[in-house]
Parts: sequence; C-alpha cells; structure tokens
Amino acid sequence: MKAGIIAFISILVLLLTGSIIYTVSGRNIRKSELEKSLSNAIEQTMEVKYLDHTYPIRDQNELIADLTGNLFAQIASDADIEIRVKTIDFENGCMDVEAIEHFKYFTGKVGEIAVRKTVIFEQFQDPNDKFYRVTFLNKDGTLFRQLQVYHEGRLTAPQPEPDNLIRWELTGDSAWDGDFGKILVTEDMTFRAVCR
Repeated sequence: MKAGIIAFISILVLLLTGSIIYTVSGRNIRKSELEKSLSNAIEQTMEVKYLDHTYPIRDQNELIADLTGNLFAQIASDADIEIRVKTIDFENGCMDVEAIEHFKYFTGKVGEIAVRKTVIFEQFQDPNDKFYRVTFLNKDGTLFRQLQVYHEGRLTAPQPEPDNLIRWELTGDSAWDGDFGKILVTEDMTFRAVCR
C-alpha cells in the first residue's frame, strides 16, 4: 500500500513537472517564432517599398496589407494573430508595429504573447553602397575587433575596451586627436591600442 502511494505521488509529480516544462518551452518557442517572423515581415515590406520596388505600395493601407501578408506567410503555429500598427510615417520609412498572438495551451487555457518592433528604414545616399573595414588591434598587434562601416559612417570606441587602455592610435595618421565623433569613414582604417 505504501509503495503504491509513493508510486502514485511520483507519477503525479512527474506529470506536473512535464506539463510545466511543456508549457514554458512552448511559450518560448512561440515568442521566438513571432519575434523572428515580425522582424522578417517588416524588413521584406520595407525593402519592397523603399529599395526593390518589386510592386507598387501606394499608401499606408497597402503597406499594412503587405506587412500582414508577409507575417502570416511565416507563422506556422496554430494561433490567432492580432496586428496593431502604432505609428507609420509612409514618406520617411518609419514603422512601429505590435503583433499579439492568442493561443491555447494543452490544458485549454488561453495564452497571449506580444512582440513590438520599431523600424526606421535608412536609405544611404552613396550609389556604390560602399563599406570600409575598420580594424582595432591590441597592443601586441593581434586583432581586437573588426567592423564593416558604411561610406561616411561614424565611429565609436569599441566596448568593452582592452585592459589598461590609454588611448587608440590611428595608424598612418599622427594628426588624429582621439575623438571618434569627428571621424567620417571614407577608407579602410586601423587603430592600435596604446596601453599601460
């Protein structure tokens, strides 16, 4: 009798633990899918409107319809999706969208996941779409960090910094005053760490 009660309680604990794990992991999978799908849908819509011009998107309603179609094409989960458009600046390429997924857990309880994305579509002016390599070297010349920066892009000092950093030195240019905010990248650049 005692062994039967222990076995029953063990099975009950095992089932309860399994259902908790199943619920939490299912929710995480759904949230991850919704985040990725919303990001991809916004990116695809913005590219069609502002870059590729594959087909015309003439107003905000068509932009929202394109976004909705792109989002639903990527969602594989069995759920109801509600899209709330917070802000659209049709002319300048700004969009703030929230997607809310309503679904049922295996217990029948209704769950909800919300993801919000804000996008500012930046169109670069350089017709060559040119990028430059900016390299940051450690004191001993080994690679610390390497970036691809757009033509006339701005730089910031890499974070976290190397240990005991005093300053960054721009190789080949002794006139640089150490202010990254004044640099416009128009060529490949290499910085070396000067450390104590």
